[in-house]
Amino acid sequence: DLIYRFMDQANLEAMISSSRGAAFGVANNAGKAGEELKQYLPSLIPRLFRLQYDPNKSTQDAMSNIWKALVPEPKNAVDEYFDAIMKELLSNVTGRLWKSREGSCAAMADLLQGRQWKQIAGYFKEVWEVTFRAMDDIKETVRNAAGVLCRSLSSLTCRICDPSLTA
Repeated sequence: DLIYRFMDQANLEAMISSSRGAAFGVANNAGKAGEELKQYLPSLIPRLFRLQYDPNKSTQDAMSNIWKALVPEPKNAVDEYFDAIMKELLSNVTGRLWKSREGSCAAMADLLQGRQWKQIAGYFKEVWEVTFRAMDDIKETVRNAAGVLCRSLSSLTCRICDPSLTA
C-alpha cells in the first residue's frame, strides 16, 4: 500500500515539472512517517530495489526517486538487506509476470557485482538454476536480460574460482 502511495506521489512529477520536486514530496512524506516507516523497510527495500530495474522507464524513475528519498545510504542498505533482496529477486525471476522476471534479472545482475563468496554461497546454485530458466523464457526481453545476468554470473564465478582473488 505504501509503495502505491509513494508511486502516486512520484507521478505528480509531471505537475511539479521536475523529478527533484517529486522526490522532495516523497522525502517529505517519508520524513513525516518517521519511525512508523522504519518497521516496513525490511519489506519495502527489496521491492524498491527490484522495481528500480522495471522495464517501464517511468516506473524506474519513480522507484529511483523513492529509493533516494527512503534510503540515505544505498550501499549500506543493500548490504544490510542483501538476503531479503536476493530472496525477492529469486522468487520473481521465475514469477508469473514478464515485467517482474525481466526486472529481477537486471536487478540480480547488478546486485551480484563485486560480491564475495560468503555472501552468495547459500544462493549460488539457485541463482544459476533460475538464470538458465530465464534464458529459456517465452518472452525475448526476459531472455535478453537473463543473458546479461548469465554473463555477470559467469564473470563472478570465474573471479570466485581464481585463487589469487579469493581465499
